[in-house]
Amino acid sequence: MYCVYRLVLPNDYFYYGSTGSTLRQRLWTHKGQSKLSSHRKLYSRLVLHLNEVRIEKVEDTGSKAEAREREQFYITQHKDNEKCLNDYDAFDTPKTKTAKRTEAQRIRRQTQTAEQKEARRIRHNELQKIRRS
Repeated sequence: MYCVYRLVLPNDYFYYGSTGSTLRQRLWTHKGQSKLSSHRKLYSRLVLHLNEVRIEKVEDTGSKAEAREREQFYITQHKDNEKCLNDYDAFDTPKTKTAKRTEAQRIRRQTQTAEQKEARRIRHNELQKIRRS
């Protein structure tokens, strides 16, 4: 059985996903991934709130394909909400995700002020300390 879930973080941030695992297992996987990677909006926030995040089932689906379709439905509905932490569409491949991430980083670096770059460097160092602990 597959389902669509929603991760809820402090300050009303949220993320939609789908899984065939139990919600407990999926949350555990997200928490583990957040300690290893910060390139996604979700993980950069999640690593700071590991004990405050909760997972809730949005709906059950009959198949993986249906779960992905429903996940994409929720992502599309909320993609313009600044609190939505979904970086990618449900059907993106690893190659597509890498291309989107690289382009977003390039644009962000071109438009950052010196103060923003320094704040980003400090935040990166803080996240590295958290990951090492």
